[in-house]
Amino acid sequence: MSNGDDLTYENEIKKIKIGLTDLEDAKKEADILMIKKVEKYEAQIKDLKNEIDRLSEENSNFKIISNSHKELNGELQIKVNKLEKKIRILETKIEDPLTVLKKAGF
Repeated sequence: MSNGDDLTYENEIKKIKIGLTDLEDAKKEADILMIKKVEKYEAQIKDLKNEIDRLSEENSNFKIISNSHKELNGELQIKVNKLEKKIRILETKIEDPLTVLKKAGF
């Protein structure tokens, strides 16, 4: 009886050891899969950070260009206003002699 009991006990111990080995192997495999996932996400995070940096630089460049265009537009507006004033002055100078000539009968 003890011989048979010992074999059963030994078989159970072997099964437990095999079960533990399978569990350890499964844990190792799960760890490897998790590491691969983390590496994949780390790579995506790095790519996204690079994209953020690129877009930030591009945005900064657009702001610089926009400010430059605002300055140029302001300068052009001043020039346009000066030219419009000159045109009005010239128009009044031209109208006066014509009015004089019309009154004179020409």
